Amino acid sequence: MYFQNRHFALMNVAVFLLLGSVGCACKYPGAPQPYSIQVTLDSAVQSRKVDVVVDLVAINVAETPAWEDMSVTDYFNPADPKELRKGVVKKTLEFLRGGEAVKTFSPTDPQWNEIWGNWQAGGARNLFVLLDMPEKFDDAKGDLDPRRRMLPLGKCAYDDTVMKNNTLRLSVTPRGLVVETPYKSPDER
Repeated sequence: MYFQNRHFALMNVAVFLLLGSVGCACKYPGAPQPYSIQVTLDSAVQSRKVDVVVDLVAINVAETPAWEDMSVTDYFNPADPKELRKGVVKKTLEFLRGGEAVKTFSPTDPQWNEIWGNWQAGGARNLFVLLDMPEKFDDAKGDLDPRRRMLPLGKCAYDDTVMKNNTLRLSVTPRGLVVETPYKSPDER
């Protein structure tokens, strides 16, 4: 009887340790990794036949608060005295009137290695997606500005069951950017 109880207790400990280690395999947000990024104009924006510009900018943790607070209007203003847009490594996706409705920044892009290499060398942890389109928007901080979305680049920030082809997906609507790829909040780790 003693050996049966001891054997049962050891099996419970082993199962507990196994399940515990599976749950801790990836700590949010995890190490950053390059993702393909796909941006789609929704049908309402396409029908307006306007030019739309989307910038992809990966930023390190130290610079993130400044990018959350910055004016998106100033960022896209060619006369911006800070010249934020000129001084940053970015990938620009331009949607011209009547052109393609879907653009993807992926490993097939000739700039992929150079841009992701620069972002990784700078310690990028967050991807800022910034939108410029003719609609009038008021500047606001963080995601309160519908022209700005910040996505974590950590490999544990996304559920493998919803991540398709390692691609982050967003759409452009008349109301701004919508993140289509669900990601975990720090509370869901």
